[in-house]
Amino acid sequence: SRKNSSNTKTWKRYPFVSKSSFSYDQQAKLDYGFNALEKVTLSAKSMVSSYYGQSPDYSYFAGCSNGGRQAMLVSQRYPDYFDGVVSGDPSFNISRLAPRLVWNIQVLADIAPKDSSGRPILSKTFSDKDLKTIAGAVKSKCDARDGLEDGLINDIAGCAFDPATLVCKGAKNDRCISPGQADAFKKIMIGPLNSDGEPLYSPLPYDTGIDGIWRFTFLGSSETGEGNSFVETAGLHTLRYHSLTPPDPDFDPMTMEIGETLKDIRETQALNDAEAVNMSTFAKDSKLIIYNGVSDFALSVFELAHWYEKADEATPGDIREWARMFFVPGMGHCGGGFATDKFDPLTAIVNWVEEDKAPDFLTAQ
Repeated sequence: SRKNSSNTKTWKRYPFVSKSSFSYDQQAKLDYGFNALEKVTLSAKSMVSSYYGQSPDYSYFAGCSNGGRQAMLVSQRYPDYFDGVVSGDPSFNISRLAPRLVWNIQVLADIAPKDSSGRPILSKTFSDKDLKTIAGAVKSKCDARDGLEDGLINDIAGCAFDPATLVCKGAKNDRCISPGQADAFKKIMIGPLNSDGEPLYSPLPYDTGIDGIWRFTFLGSSETGEGNSFVETAGLHTLRYHSLTPPDPDFDPMTMEIGETLKDIRETQALNDAEAVNMSTFAKDSKLIIYNGVSDFALSVFELAHWYEKADEATPGDIREWARMFFVPGMGHCGGGFATDKFDPLTAIVNWVEEDKAPDFLTAQ
């Protein structure tokens, strides 16, 4: 039941974090993690064969968000079940992702004003005009790096933007940000570091979605310390009820020590996450398309790029013979944003599998 949700819009958009107690149950957690994928697939194929009197000529799996995680998971754990797989904005390592998201609460709380109960109001750490100023500066610096000034940032790896360049020289106004804001913004984009100063999760790319999607993800619109951002609702709930073993409804993000928290998610990580890189069986006969919005700040396209590189190293041959990855500038989580977010990866994977036409690009609008 989701009727007690404090943010209906967020829970409806992210149903995979609906308030439930399934993670307390061993079998339910196994089913959610991976087991249901095989059972549903075999049942579906059996139904098709029974109805048509023959097995399907081709089998495809396509999904986004948790469905994207499932898509990567079937290619890794059941490599001969599908001829083509499409994985969109996959939360493929959500166990490690959840602590990173919750860590952002700590960063923003340091500069947030407090409500009457002394709770930080994260939504007020940055105004909409602050975010528009940052996004505009990023676009001015990085839009043309790909050779075309079109409002889309394609050279995300080369976009070396520093929020400190926008710090006010005098009094705070809408065209600059405070030193505290610059420091907090940079920390969130870099992500938490270990004791050696190395990132525990890939940094976030600077993109046009800072104007809009960044607020939805990290800040929300609540006027009190009862936050309604994605991080404060879905992210925190995922960590409390799904990532941690056992679940901890009373987990306090303000006292989280991320190194210790990562230790407590290892069991869920082993069951749930799709991080395997030996794809030798899948690569022989199947194809994979992965896409992800660059402005999907809940995830990071750099994390996916790292997986792609590792899979290329671990799997014989050229990865482009069986897997292609597309990053969509400006797009948020599975859609939206200042982006060309209307495209058809399913037709692309069918054409690749059945006609051997590998996609060098996805036509979009």
